[in-house]
Amino acid sequence: MNDRNVHDVFKEVFSTLSLSDNEVLSKIPDDVLQKIMNYASGSYLEPSLDLDKPLAEQKISEESKNILAVLWQLYMYEE
Repeated sequence: MNDRNVHDVFKEVFSTLSLSDNEVLSKIPDDVLQKIMNYASGSYLEPSLDLDKPLAEQKISEESKNILAVLWQLYMYEE
């Protein structure tokens, strides 16, 4: 993945997270969110997300979906 792709991937991740409510976002540590925002700031991409579609059907990269899945498992998943 080149630098441009890294920034675009994190822009998709940040844009997707931005659609979450504050309760979900509050579970992700501030330093992790800051790193995501820092990488995302290097992108001019404007992801087009559809609130009516599940994550698997969003038109974002597989890398972004994978990062979101890891974030979910690490910080948001509750048994």
